[in-house]
Amino acid sequence: MNRQSWLLNLSLLKTHPAFRAVFIARFISILSLGLLGVAIPVQIQMMTHSTWQVGLSVTLTGASMFVGLMVGGVLADRYERKRLILLARGTCGVGFVGLCLNALLPEPSLAAIYLLGIWDGFFASLGVTALLAATPALVGRENLMQAGAITMLTVRLGSVISPMIGGLLLATGGVAWNFGLAAAGTFITTLTLLRLPQLPPPPQPREHPLRSLLAGLTFLCRSPLIGGIALLGGLLTMASAVRVLYPALAGSWQMSAGQIGLLYAAIPLGAALGALDQRPAGPDGAAGRADAGDHGGIVCRHCAVQPDAALGVGRAVPGAVWLAERY
Repeated sequence: MNRQSWLLNLSLLKTHPAFRAVFIARFISILSLGLLGVAIPVQIQMMTHSTWQVGLSVTLTGASMFVGLMVGGVLADRYERKRLILLARGTCGVGFVGLCLNALLPEPSLAAIYLLGIWDGFFASLGVTALLAATPALVGRENLMQAGAITMLTVRLGSVISPMIGGLLLATGGVAWNFGLAAAGTFITTLTLLRLPQLPPPPQPREHPLRSLLAGLTFLCRSPLIGGIALLGGLLTMASAVRVLYPALAGSWQMSAGQIGLLYAAIPLGAALGALDQRPAGPDGAAGRADAGDHGGIVCRHCAVQPDAALGVGRAVPGAVWLAERY
């Protein structure tokens, strides 16, 4: 009897050149955004010594990313996706350049950091949505599960590596190096994506963008599996908001900039190790229950350092286990 491999199958990267280009571009994009995620909180903490200001910047950037994801989904269904991807990546790179130039000023502008963070969050997420929408056309629907696993591994590994690189850059050259390298990485992704074929939107009846968004939200609410996963993901993200305190804690604990990067990389490292496990959920749902249990452990660790999150998250874990057993 053949045994199912637990390791990720990377053969799509060899057999599909266009998907390989997307893989490289997305990995570099995650690295660039990770550098941004380390540099902006540290820079604002150094300028203001206020965790509230750090939290505000993260909130604004996250809100712009949410809007960018929604807008990107609507645009990807209406316009040629390669052009949309290149436009989003190039525009995002301009924002990184602006952050780099602002960091080089004798007195950097706090307002510019907020505005450019919103700018980069919006266009980066818009481009990511278009890339994800193009994946079925690049690999075929029969390979979507494998492509999704590779994509998730890309995100996890990039999320681990980029904070460590960002911390080392902070220790050696300051935040300007982080922004400069992020800008360079973004423009490299733009060159990589020039190799993509034309990606026209799928033929479908045109409808108002707001109606499309409403249809998506309706589907989310009517699907207990997808809706439950989205809810649990949102709660996990809320629980991980403790990371906005890392720059302030680093000062109190007298940590070096490199150690700050390791602190940011700790949680994504565990997620990356979990992403290497590609076991399918069998009829008994064993893999699904194991995944739900793993996520429950992560939630418990978050709640240990953030008790306010325990009330909402604690009620979500039994629901996740129920979803895994049922589906």
